[in-house]
Amino acid sequence: MSTVKKITKRKKISFVIIKPENIREIAAVFKREFDKGKGSDIRKRLNFILKGEDDTQYESDNPEIFLDGGILNNRKIVAIDMNYTNFEEDKSIFLSLNHSLIRGGYGNEISISGRDEIWVNGIFKSFEEAIGNFEKQKVSLYK
Repeated sequence: MSTVKKITKRKKISFVIIKPENIREIAAVFKREFDKGKGSDIRKRLNFILKGEDDTQYESDNPEIFLDGGILNNRKIVAIDMNYTNFEEDKSIFLSLNHSLIRGGYGNEISISGRDEIWVNGIFKSFEEAIGNFEKQKVSLYK
């Protein structure tokens, strides 16, 4: 019998160019997991936060905040956080992105946590594949 109660996997995100369509793709995964998750909406939470250059913060529980022609396209966004938590199933996904040239985007990461190792590994793999498809930055610019 295993004594492990929870597993967490993290992936740093660096030296990539993240476009609005990439954000929409990632947000769709968060929404899909929210919709599939067991339990009432009181026991689940989905949150999307966009932070503007002027310290304005936009927040929503719906990925429609990222619709083409919306805030993401019309404001200078410098940070995005996405969070899905399911208290019933003890699952969570957290994504943090900050526009930064410091150390290739220091602090940018995705974290997946839960009691079900198969779920954690599956979701982690899907995010790895999505992030792997992001356009790469030219690293020589930083040297």
